[in-house]
Amino acid sequence: MTDYTIDQFWVPRLQNARRGDAALIEGWTFVDSGLETFREAPLGLNTELGDPEDPERAPLLLVSAPGAVGKSTLARQIAYVTGAIYIDLSATGPVGDNTLSGWLLQSGLIQDWDAGRVALLIDGLDEARLRITQEAFEAFLRDVARLASGREPPTVLFGRTGAIEDAWLVLDDATAASTVLEIDYYPPASAIEFVHDFVEHSCPDDPHISVRQKASELLLSDLQRQTAQDDDRFAGYAPVLIAVAKQVIRESNPATLISSIESGVASVTLQGVVNAILERESSKLKKLAFEDSSLLEKLYWSCPALTDTYPLGSSKEV
Repeated sequence: MTDYTIDQFWVPRLQNARRGDAALIEGWTFVDSGLETFREAPLGLNTELGDPEDPERAPLLLVSAPGAVGKSTLARQIAYVTGAIYIDLSATGPVGDNTLSGWLLQSGLIQDWDAGRVALLIDGLDEARLRITQEAFEAFLRDVARLASGREPPTVLFGRTGAIEDAWLVLDDATAASTVLEIDYYPPASAIEFVHDFVEHSCPDDPHISVRQKASELLLSDLQRQTAQDDDRFAGYAPVLIAVAKQVIRESNPATLISSIESGVASVTLQGVVNAILERESSKLKKLAFEDSSLLEKLYWSCPALTDTYPLGSSKEV
């Protein structure tokens, strides 16, 4: 099985990218710093969308995942390590025909692009699609495919699963060679390491860090037990792991938290996790202007059916 990690896959594929001093337009960034607590989630090849092009050769790579899994975090980390340009479509102007070629021209990057010294990681397909017609969205994708054809390094698009599937269909109709990679959930061992790293980074001088880590292990272990029917997917979801870590960080006396967990009264609830995810996802759309000012509130709401939830460690099943 191919290892699609930053070091083993992305660095070799984007090795010709160069971090330059071009006057980048709004929404385009040379990422100058990485995330200290970054931990890669598994990345796998989608084999269901037709016959996938070899990821080692495809001029277009599409990276998908459910909401809040960490697509933007991964994209920015890849950009930081490789020197590729990170493009946030929620921060650019609306897209359409010849948009990418126009952006490259405005940034003075045409010559470097033609020479293969520029790599683009294009994030926020979902946000871009909300602002334009389907025809404009398809025209943008065809422009990307035309510019990416025959190039090394590849051009990479990031989006939620539905947006990436739609994009792949458009690109397939345009006979553009592309490969879809999917961000997966953290397996149990990696999930624990994720929480440990988050807690340790947030409490660097805490003499009781080992106690906090034990508390996080107990919380996560109980969550994994309660959601075992989900094959560890829920307990490997990044926002869930962050919620567990933040509960441990907030506790002034981690030994008391351990006692609470063991007695079944710890207070990480499914409702709290859901609210955190909704808040995080809705924040990405706040910079977009909608004709209906109440649309954002309608799209992201706290589900009343989940108000009666149970703390981790209780006898109730999540």
